[in-house]
Amino acid sequence: MVYDLLPLLRPECFDANLLPIFRSWYEAVAEVADGVACISRSVADEFEAWLHQFRPNRLRPLHVGWFHLGADVGASGPASRKTSVASPELSALGERPTFLMVGTIEPRKGHAQVLEAFEQLWADGQEINLLIVGRPGWMVDELLARLRQHPQRNEKLFWFENADDDLLVSSYARASALVMASEGEGFGLPLIEAAHQGIPLIVRDLPVFREIAGENAHYFSGYVPDDLAVSLGRWIELHVAGKAPQSTGMGWKTWAEATQQLVEVVRGRRWVHSWLPGPTHRFGAYDYRFQSQVGQLARGRMASTGEPGVLLYGPYVTMPAGRYSMALHGRGAGSGWMDVCSEAGTSIHARMGLELSHLEDGADCVLARMEFELFHDVRDLELRVGLDQRAWMEIAHVEIHRELARGPATQQRLKADLSTSAGP
Repeated sequence: MVYDLLPLLRPECFDANLLPIFRSWYEAVAEVADGVACISRSVADEFEAWLHQFRPNRLRPLHVGWFHLGADVGASGPASRKTSVASPELSALGERPTFLMVGTIEPRKGHAQVLEAFEQLWADGQEINLLIVGRPGWMVDELLARLRQHPQRNEKLFWFENADDDLLVSSYARASALVMASEGEGFGLPLIEAAHQGIPLIVRDLPVFREIAGENAHYFSGYVPDDLAVSLGRWIELHVAGKAPQSTGMGWKTWAEATQQLVEVVRGRRWVHSWLPGPTHRFGAYDYRFQSQVGQLARGRMASTGEPGVLLYGPYVTMPAGRYSMALHGRGAGSGWMDVCSEAGTSIHARMGLELSHLEDGADCVLARMEFELFHDVRDLELRVGLDQRAWMEIAHVEIHRELARGPATQQRLKADLSTSAGP
């Protein structure tokens, strides 16, 4: 059973010393399991995409399916909000609208963006509360210090580090809306808990949240405070007008129903993917085998920092002789270059210049395509992407596709190369 692939997809959000342990677990599963059950369709799709990157050596297909987690949250319906006993810790919230965040405070959860968005709204005169329920996590020491020393602490900003179940239930009951700003999740149980209480949902526009909440949530995009502040202001306007999306139409499974769905996936072989190695390799920019001279990994993408140089190089994989096509996916503008090489860069198989004019706020696209041919097997195939001065780029992933059939011209060149390189 796979809950998420976050240590693989978002390695910058975890302790680097633990990443090899995580990777070894996923890789072992991919090599020895008969089937993988994921806790959402989104995770199942991510797992299948990662298989094209890791490419386990398998003789039988690896089946991938999904089911939804259960949530036995007690009495059904928003009426339970009216019967909840208010915790005295929440008395300082007053009558102001209160926006709730639930979950461990860690880099991918979006607490920093939410806090800065609320600081903007408070500066604009909005009389609203931000209520955070969650334990301190890792790699957020600066944020934790800000929360503990914030001038609005216990005025409009409230943080409960060690809330028990009663305080959590009371927090849901008191909330005007749940804010789910996580940048990556496998499921999102707080969505179910909030919907059970009839609490409106304000969530980041992630595929898994769309899968769970559907049209029963208000979605926002972007990663800067302005993006969320504007979306929260819009939600407040919709809420006052009675037009904000309501979570009451959202369904969820009990644990008995979730168990039955899992049994049907396994016994009924209701897999959505059956994977065997094929001609396509897909390497995410987050792949640990990639490195950079002038970039930084951000949200699973390799992003330029304004300096010219090599943005991405790697992943040093074994490739058999043959003809290949390669596509570079992401966003970018300006000039640069791309090549494919081996033998520590001494053997160049293809090279091209890059002239990019993609809008910074646009969707990902194919930035460049290139064909190359390997006349013999290589053990350290390397892609290099370089940027000139004033160019910028975000690389999402690279696809390399091998053409299985060789034409006569390819075979002739291959024979000539072999005869040239053969010894006496």
